[in-house]
Amino acid sequence: MFANEPWAQFIQQILGLFVPDWGQFHPWDYFLHFGVSFVLVQLIFSVLFLQFPKAGSLIAAICLALALGILKELIDVEISVEDLFFDIAGIATAVLLIAKNVRE
Repeated sequence: MFANEPWAQFIQQILGLFVPDWGQFHPWDYFLHFGVSFVLVQLIFSVLFLQFPKAGSLIAAICLALALGILKELIDVEISVEDLFFDIAGIATAVLLIAKNVRE
């Protein structure tokens, strides 16, 4: 959708370092979506939790990770529901771990 925009091309170059070819499916694609979403939530939450309450930090981390996943799909030539599913699965897993293990 936004593949020809300059900012999208910059993101494509960065992502191209981690995946074989831009827009091409590879066996680790779903694992990458799951893992990157999981790590994003953990990282964003950890940084925000230093200054803000648990609930607010968690909500912000969820929203930012989901927004980045959707942005990535908008940059792609085709929007993949499967990719978004694995983004959400990674976010949900991170949320469950944070909710269970982090005390206020």
